[in-house]
Amino acid sequence: MKEQAFIQHVKNKLAVLPDISAYNKVYLSRLIAELPYRTKIFHAVIAEVCLQTHKPVQDIVLVDYGGGTGLLSCYARWVGIGKVIYIDIFDQSAKDAMTIAAQLDLSADTYLVGEVSVLQTKPHALVSTDVIEHIYSLNDFFATCYRLNPKLIQVHITGANPYNPIIRRRLMALQKRNENEYHAPAVGAKPSDDYRAYKEIRQIWLQENYAQELSVNEIQQLVLLSRGCNFDDIRVMADDYLKNKQFPVRTLHPTNTCDPNTGNWSERLLSQEDLQSFCTEFGWQCTYEAFEFNNRQANMIKNFVWYILNRIGKMLGGSAKCLLPLLKITIKEKESLR
Repeated sequence: MKEQAFIQHVKNKLAVLPDISAYNKVYLSRLIAELPYRTKIFHAVIAEVCLQTHKPVQDIVLVDYGGGTGLLSCYARWVGIGKVIYIDIFDQSAKDAMTIAAQLDLSADTYLVGEVSVLQTKPHALVSTDVIEHIYSLNDFFATCYRLNPKLIQVHITGANPYNPIIRRRLMALQKRNENEYHAPAVGAKPSDDYRAYKEIRQIWLQENYAQELSVNEIQQLVLLSRGCNFDDIRVMADDYLKNKQFPVRTLHPTNTCDPNTGNWSERLLSQEDLQSFCTEFGWQCTYEAFEFNNRQANMIKNFVWYILNRIGKMLGGSAKCLLPLLKITIKEKESLR
């Protein structure tokens, strides 16, 4: 009932979109267009938090990390989460999220701009949707989360599902394009985005900073080895090479790549084993659970197909990751993980 009431509330209050940035207006319009499905995702995230924290909903301190439009924060407020903290690295998104929440009468307690390190409160849970696949340094992210609360519950929803072969092929193709080709900006794109090929960006940066010290061949080799690195780490790599005259040994995923300006990964594909390798240091364990297709679209034939696949996915259990589109990732202390 809470889900349906939230859907109706949002549709009523956002019948006219608020005055927000072009980027978030486009994104908000998409969310509203598939609001029943998105609300189902929000509900699954909050339900997992309530299950894992073992606390009454009104006692939970929850962080919506990379909150974007803030609709997940609004849903958390709607269902009675005790304290809701919104964080996003993009200042305009935080401003837009405040505007949207005010129109919905569902404002979070706090709106912050920056990384998780800006938190001054000890949270019980941290949640995100379509964020974990973009975090540059999971080591740094998890280390900060651990300092905030070693018993922190994390629930992340991601569409970067490496187990679904269709999604994996599509995202690997996207990563190859971003790495090797100019990619035109989408409608409502962030003004800070760089649309040159990531490989070209790294090459130009190395030429500008190391042309006097490195040969053309050495620069080319570092361009290849630095895929998935931001400028700070590329500088460390280049300086180490100048000192030791040995190229670093890196085991690279076939296509994972990031924008070297920001470190924003391009839909990074991480298996459960990959992610667990980051969590083990903190005594955490991660679980991957498949999440269903959106079978509430205008196309009736597609809805029927998605409905059948969702039913099959439920029967498959753990193997459904190969069939269904999304992953719900839960991270918690090993000894108490359910």
